[in-house]
Amino acid sequence: MNVIRPKIEEVRKRWYRLEDYDALKDNLRRIIKQDSHPRELLEKTQSLLRGFRGWRDYNSANADAPPLSFEQDYTAIELYCSDIGYKFMFGLINQVLRKKDLDDSQMLGAVTLVEFLTIDLYNYRLANIGNSLYHDFQGIVHRGMSVAPEELSSFQAAATGPPFQRNFSVPLAFASCSTDEGKIQEFLKSNPEKDRCQLHWVIHVHSANPRLMARYQHKYPDSIVTSLCAMPIATVSEFAEKEILLRGAFFHIVRMTTEQVGDNTIHKLEMVMLNTNRDHGSELAENKNDKEEQRRYLTKIIQATKFEICASLAQEYGLSGDAQIYQEEVKRIVDVLDTHDISAPDPSNSSLTDSPSAPTLTWLGASLKSAFPEHYVKRRDMLSSAAYKGEWEKVMKIIRDDYDFQMCDWCNIPRLYGWRSNI
Repeated sequence: MNVIRPKIEEVRKRWYRLEDYDALKDNLRRIIKQDSHPRELLEKTQSLLRGFRGWRDYNSANADAPPLSFEQDYTAIELYCSDIGYKFMFGLINQVLRKKDLDDSQMLGAVTLVEFLTIDLYNYRLANIGNSLYHDFQGIVHRGMSVAPEELSSFQAAATGPPFQRNFSVPLAFASCSTDEGKIQEFLKSNPEKDRCQLHWVIHVHSANPRLMARYQHKYPDSIVTSLCAMPIATVSEFAEKEILLRGAFFHIVRMTTEQVGDNTIHKLEMVMLNTNRDHGSELAENKNDKEEQRRYLTKIIQATKFEICASLAQEYGLSGDAQIYQEEVKRIVDVLDTHDISAPDPSNSSLTDSPSAPTLTWLGASLKSAFPEHYVKRRDMLSSAAYKGEWEKVMKIIRDDYDFQMCDWCNIPRLYGWRSNI
């Protein structure tokens, strides 16, 4: 991360200067031209690199900043969530991370792609700010994968190591997960691979402790912190699988278990992550020391919250020794914060963990296709047509494929009108 962070800062400083922004796009175009790609991928990347994409709520003081388009376009998310787009974006990012001699042009291209995705996720969250599940997603998500035996051994070693060393992350990484555990179990059952091990990630997603975050915002009122690291994206994704996209997540392993499901041996990895993130176009102060101080302070808040959650889960799983270690570390971190803060913690709330956000009513009055992402429009059209024809099994399937917390929203939605060139 020490190698990549300066490149992220470089990209963000260049983003709001028209000439530099065009140079970032031209660099990506050169990388794309180096290999042969399907037409669909080329069309998506051309759309991604057209015009200017920026944070919706960030007004740059730079007079050379490109004009911002206000169309609800999430091409970067759509690209990543497509099969061909994922292979391209993941391939480039993976190649950069695994190279011993990092290619500056390719690293710049990979970071630029990640910035496009970050901006899309931020704007998508902002467009759904009235829905608390988008504003601050918390819950349990699942991911199934096949790994080599040596990779499984690495996870097992981490899961049985000292509590504070049971973490891992991949810089620039994204991970698609689902709130539907059944889909993951189906995937693991139907995709047995010879000489590969079946791994089931169970990830407990939480937000940073609101009491400590209030102190952070009091100290740094200009710092923008969001739940960007865990976003529901099924509306944008071509796969209607109750998908949650995790961005740059730092996972902490609580335990690892093994269970036999039919002829398959499933290794279950239970982890904790926080959705809290401070990536935003405004996080570019001239004084780097100020931003580094903010980063360190927020890191302590995240650690305190994470270890409190780990302690609770460890206690639930009968790992009392681990629970005590986590609790002691929480106390140590909070004591450090208290020592350096004038404001004292709120005694009315002794627990750092926060309950998941409650669902809120969402206004679904928008009726133009241009107001929604492409794949959502297709599902709305399918629903309206099926209801009109009385094909109720199809209607129920479309509803069941959505997130549990959104099923009720489909009951009274009208048919969408208008025209989109890409539908």
